[in-house]
Amino acid sequence: MDRNKIIEEISSEFSYFMPIWRKYITKDYIIPDLADKGISMQHIYVLIELNHQGPLPISHAGTFFYISKSDMTRIADRLQELGFIERIPSTEDRRIINITLTNKGLDFIARVGRNKLEKFKQVLKECDEIELIALRNLFKRFIDKENSRIKL
Repeated sequence: MDRNKIIEEISSEFSYFMPIWRKYITKDYIIPDLADKGISMQHIYVLIELNHQGPLPISHAGTFFYISKSDMTRIADRLQELGFIERIPSTEDRRIINITLTNKGLDFIARVGRNKLEKFKQVLKECDEIELIALRNLFKRFIDKENSRIKL
């Protein structure tokens, strides 16, 4: 098969894959006792990013997921109401407010991570070794490219 045709097919299929994967994995992301409290995937993504990056200015926290500053403020408000984050004034610039995970936020992300990991492992167990190596290399390439693009 022609390489360009394969690229076109993968690109097209990927646009369908992401919503399907998100729906599949969301079943375990949204903890039932929080679903009625207005926790969205954006909230979870921000918590995951804070867990990965550490404390960040509110404006930077949304950069990775292309969340506007005004939306990021609303997300931070909600996460703070739930006790998942706290706002801490920057020691270097008093105009900057950093957000950081609380112990409750860390516990929640650990639970989400365990659920996500188990779901993903279930899918990966159906792959053969060649597929696993190819997928690992592809993910690494995407992550490296994205990490080189974003300079926080």
